[in-house]
Amino acid sequence: MTGLTYLDLSSNQLSQAIPNSFGRMTALTYLDLSTNQLSQAIPNSFGCMTALTFLDLSFNQLHGEFPNSLQNLSNLKVVYFSFNNLTGSLPDFTLLSSLTELVVNFNELDGYLPTVFEKHSALQKLDLSNNHLKGSLPDFTGFSSLESLDLQKNEFFGNLPNFTGLSSLRDLHLSNNEFSGSLPDFTGCSSLKVLHLDKNKFTEWGAQSTGSLSSLTDLDLSMNSIKSTITETHLSNLSSLKQLSASYNSLTFEFSSEWLLPFQIGSLYLSSCKLGPKFPNWIRNQHSIGSLDISHSQISDTIPIWFWNISTLMSVLNLSSNEIRGKFSYVPNEIVLIDLSSNYFDGPLPPIPADCREINLSKNKFSGTLFSLGIVEGRGFTRSASFGSSGAQSIVWCTS
Repeated sequence: MTGLTYLDLSSNQLSQAIPNSFGRMTALTYLDLSTNQLSQAIPNSFGCMTALTFLDLSFNQLHGEFPNSLQNLSNLKVVYFSFNNLTGSLPDFTLLSSLTELVVNFNELDGYLPTVFEKHSALQKLDLSNNHLKGSLPDFTGFSSLESLDLQKNEFFGNLPNFTGLSSLRDLHLSNNEFSGSLPDFTGCSSLKVLHLDKNKFTEWGAQSTGSLSSLTDLDLSMNSIKSTITETHLSNLSSLKQLSASYNSLTFEFSSEWLLPFQIGSLYLSSCKLGPKFPNWIRNQHSIGSLDISHSQISDTIPIWFWNISTLMSVLNLSSNEIRGKFSYVPNEIVLIDLSSNYFDGPLPPIPADCREINLSKNKFSGTLFSLGIVEGRGFTRSASFGSSGAQSIVWCTS
């Protein structure tokens, strides 16, 4: 089979080791052994298949370190090693200048990123997420073709390098690491759509870092240590933004009273940020919000009339742990989770749609009877709810 050029054995039940004899297929350009039960190490003989352009060994049970011979595969363009048990450091792919996709996520790699990556101008996708890689990141400015970079759920630390000039970059996932310092300047990343930097140790969010990302649709900075004041400059040019998550930081939002968000947001998560004391007037022009969490945000105000106009599509609503007053007489029909606890809402309990699954109305001033919740027999739903003025009381309805 030395003349074989294409071999696809994916999605079978092949087991045990990959034979060394594979190295004899020197004309092979395409090899897919993914989604099997192959075990043991990648054979060193793979380095003899120098014609390979596509290699997929993902979703197996391979273990051990990468053989050094892989550096001989100078024609490789696409490499997938996902969902195995590979250990050690990532190989120094010095000679693989044609590589466009390298995906080695969900393994047990624990070394440092080779600095040689700085020279891979052809690389378009790099996914090393869900490993134990460590150290600081190399300079990515030489990755002129990079479109997707995923390094989330590793053990990287230190300041982020400069990403300026990566005009092709669309997705950047660096969540669940130990990066610190200020957010870098992403000004040159004109194509960036998804930026996930949550669950790190960042301390500052400067307006210049993200303020010009007009293509950005999803920004997640939640669960960091960012202590910054957010003004119109941070958000004014983010005209495509659909999801914004910045919960669990020390952010203070200060906008002029007449300023409105320049985009239509779908999900807005700002729990534990300082939005008050007034109810955030800058969201009053939003009509696409499906999820809103502004709990623990130091709001001490009456819920405004315009809120009922923007809430019609909400499936998740969390206003808990504020000092919001007024009557809450309307709950969106699409609501699945509603938490109004620890406020000053009064009047009768609001009627809750039958499909709602989690309700917390505790520690308010609601009055009247339980019948105002609108519970109808025979609707076939199960709910968990808590409500009361002096403490949470858990109640579960199970009807059929």
